[in-house]
Amino acid sequence: MNSKQLQRLLIFYSAIGIFTISVLVAVLSIFPLYQQLRKSEERNLQSALKTRKLAVEEFLSGVKDITAQIASSTQAKQLLEIYNQNPNDRKSAATNVTLFLTDALNQTEYLAGITRLDQNNQFMAQVGLSIPKSFWKFSAVNSQDTQISNPIRLNDKFYLIVIQPIFDLKQEQIGTDLVLFEMDRLKEIIVTDYTGLGKAEQVFLGTLEDQKVKLLLSSNNENETLLKPIIEALEKTVVSQESGFTVVKGKFWNHAQVIIFEPLSEFNWGLVIKIDRQELYAPVNRQLMTIGMVTIIFSLLGAGGMVLLLRPLAGRAIIQTDELEKQLQEKSLTLRELNYTQEQLLLEIRDRKFAQTELQKRAEQLRNHNTVLIGIAQQRAVNQGDLLTAAQAITEATAKILEVDRVGVWLYNEDKTHLKCFDLYQKKLNKHEREGVIRHNDYPAYFDAINIQDSIAASDARNDPRTCEFLSNYFIPNNIFSLLDSTIRIGGKIVGVICIEQCNQIQNWTPEDEIFVRSIGNIISLAIEARNHQKAEIALQESERMFRQLAESIDSVFWISDPDGKEIYYVSPAYERVWGRPCRQVYEQPQSFLESIHSEDREGVILALTKQVSGGYEEEYRIVKPNGEIRWIYDRGFPIKNDQGKIDRVTGIATDITERKQAENALRESEAQLREQKQQLQQTLKELQRTQAQMIQNEKMSSLGQMVAGIAHEINNPVNFIHGNIVHAADYIRDLLSLIQLYQQYYPHPHPDIEIEIEAIELDFLQEDIKKLLKSMQVGTERIREIVKSLRIFSRLDESEIKEVDLHEGLESTLMILHNRFKAKSIYPGIKVIKEYDKIPRITCYSGHLNQVFMNILSNAIDAIEDAQSFQSPEEIQHNPGCIRIKTQQIAPNWIQILIADNGQGMSEEVRTRLFDPFFTTKPIGKGTGLGLSISYQVIIEKHKGNIECDSILGQGTEFRIQIPIR
Repeated sequence: MNSKQLQRLLIFYSAIGIFTISVLVAVLSIFPLYQQLRKSEERNLQSALKTRKLAVEEFLSGVKDITAQIASSTQAKQLLEIYNQNPNDRKSAATNVTLFLTDALNQTEYLAGITRLDQNNQFMAQVGLSIPKSFWKFSAVNSQDTQISNPIRLNDKFYLIVIQPIFDLKQEQIGTDLVLFEMDRLKEIIVTDYTGLGKAEQVFLGTLEDQKVKLLLSSNNENETLLKPIIEALEKTVVSQESGFTVVKGKFWNHAQVIIFEPLSEFNWGLVIKIDRQELYAPVNRQLMTIGMVTIIFSLLGAGGMVLLLRPLAGRAIIQTDELEKQLQEKSLTLRELNYTQEQLLLEIRDRKFAQTELQKRAEQLRNHNTVLIGIAQQRAVNQGDLLTAAQAITEATAKILEVDRVGVWLYNEDKTHLKCFDLYQKKLNKHEREGVIRHNDYPAYFDAINIQDSIAASDARNDPRTCEFLSNYFIPNNIFSLLDSTIRIGGKIVGVICIEQCNQIQNWTPEDEIFVRSIGNIISLAIEARNHQKAEIALQESERMFRQLAESIDSVFWISDPDGKEIYYVSPAYERVWGRPCRQVYEQPQSFLESIHSEDREGVILALTKQVSGGYEEEYRIVKPNGEIRWIYDRGFPIKNDQGKIDRVTGIATDITERKQAENALRESEAQLREQKQQLQQTLKELQRTQAQMIQNEKMSSLGQMVAGIAHEINNPVNFIHGNIVHAADYIRDLLSLIQLYQQYYPHPHPDIEIEIEAIELDFLQEDIKKLLKSMQVGTERIREIVKSLRIFSRLDESEIKEVDLHEGLESTLMILHNRFKAKSIYPGIKVIKEYDKIPRITCYSGHLNQVFMNILSNAIDAIEDAQSFQSPEEIQHNPGCIRIKTQQIAPNWIQILIADNGQGMSEEVRTRLFDPFFTTKPIGKGTGLGLSISYQVIIEKHKGNIECDSILGQGTEFRIQIPIR
């Protein structure tokens, strides 16, 4: 063998070896990738099944919601109850129900027909496609839940029947709705391709009927014989509520098949997808074939290019493998993102429902808290200083409203070294205790926290750093887990703590709970201040009593002088103690008495002494003792006459009233503080009353707006129906009357029986009267339509947004609603309304609130006129009938004024000054709440930044002036 042959042989074997090694490397590299691609396709198929499942469940839930909305209509329920209660007169009710069902049928997509049954499951009304009686058996099932039947076939189309029981306010079944829905949308969901495999996959929707699996829909749109694996998969979904993935091996030349199945939540249906495994993995096989061909080609090129070219070819193969893995990872990431997005949407829906429920609970909790606070603040014990009774009432009410086990009031000692239990209420034992001391040295972290913070909300009190010091000595013995404390302050200083304790479980405190407990602390501080004030008054009274006793028995200076005061006959020893001078001095030098008087008071005392001979002497003045001390003296003199009736001496008593003067100054200061505290209490009470009034008004206005709008809507439909048919009825009657006249013209001598009947029914009168009757009916329906329009305008009172409106339209709607009260009654003439409307522009305002202001003022005006007329004779009323004048005008470029005046009984000045106070009313109990004008004042002043004033003369009438800006 020559060297050339040897070279060829070596090259040949090298090429064969390189080719073989390249193929083995490619196979070993591609096999794991092949497994990952297969799993990716299987996950795509499962994701497509779940997407179809969610779409089917959404469709079925929507069908149930639509059926429930149709059945829950208040008007339709009332007509159904009338139908059930009046077996002999059902035609009208059935006709109106048919109109309602027709409207619902026309407004809803995929809705094919509605059949309504009465409480005995008998036919009442039907619109759209009729449902055969054989399918009414579902309605006999006694259930409050909405039922969905298996699909039925009508007129070569498939439909779903949804059965919805109808209940009255007592939750008694009064009827049933059978609603027929087209299954076109459900078919679209079934046949929609979610995998990108085209028609390779087959989708089956089935259920269990008569203990057998029944096919409802399939993506082939044809009835086919189900294979055993499909039947088994459907049985697992509808019987066991299982989901899974199975592979059925093929026989002979048939390919193996992949089957995945999933049950539908809340429905006894199952969803199955069947696909040939070869079709499922076809994209994977194609990619692997491509990679194999590329590998072989490059291996051949590498063999042809000798050993040195094998390395870059292998690198390219590895690079291509990395790209395939990267594509696989991107597909997996996309799938996970889709699944995550789906889960987030479900979580968001659940969170929104939960948030809505929580908002409703918090609104109810706030209303309950405000009611309790107002009740506690108005208790007599709080205002009269009976602190123990007030504390017991407060702790009991707090434990009840917050649903906690223990509520206590703890007060500081004088040097604030410890808190002592003033009252501790245990709800389970219904017991009050007054034992217990919490010392600052034992619990420094807690005392530091309450001195810095207004409240401590410790849901997990045992682990909270502010309260964990109580664990062994207080929490564990009393089984306490949660703590909510708030400080009690007087004059900005902490005097105690209100403590809320929950046992046996952890209580998560809400911001509403913290606000409520702080309010309770404020009420306790008011009770403490009232108690302190009461103690101060008692102490002051006792001090004055003791002072009078002391002055009368010890400190008073008795003296006797001549009428001119030039000679002192007697002065008691107390003079030396009070004046600080010896009695001998005043005997020897009577003028020394005047010299001791303060220079500012001396002139007044001298003037009073000159008048004592004519009728006594009484004076308060200051004296200056030798040591410079100034004392207050209360001096009284009584002239004494001799037998001849002449005044020969004057007797008097001088009392040191320095302490009393000081006490009076202190009392004046105390009274000033008490007046300030009283003003604060009154302001707090007004704010509570205003809050209560606002809450009551908001609830009332919201309910009234909904009720008025609902009444207007419910009345409008039948009135429009009647009003529209009156025109046709008039035409029909006119034609009938013309026909009767033709008969009378061409047959003037009818049969005797006909003549008797003509006389009996008074045909001539009937022909004339029926025209008047139709005219009155038309006028009546026009009147009802005007009332409905006014109700709709007035029902804007629950609108919260500000908008541009016509002020005259709101006034007219209010007058329309009050029209019945303006009418004459028995001997009393009606109330005349004088309208002096000026041309004014449209204004930007809260129209509903302004309508309520007009309603309040006009209603009060009518009440005032009726009250005044109740004290007048018929002749006086006829001479001076009731009158209300309404005037509108533009008083400035940006201001509108509305004047509403009446000639009622008027009011006193005292009543007028309190007119806008919350809960103030002069009406008897049950007729007025005292909120109308208070709310009107808030609407005009606070909401619209306007002005409202009232002028009234008792016995003559009242005038309200409302001024609001245009913009």
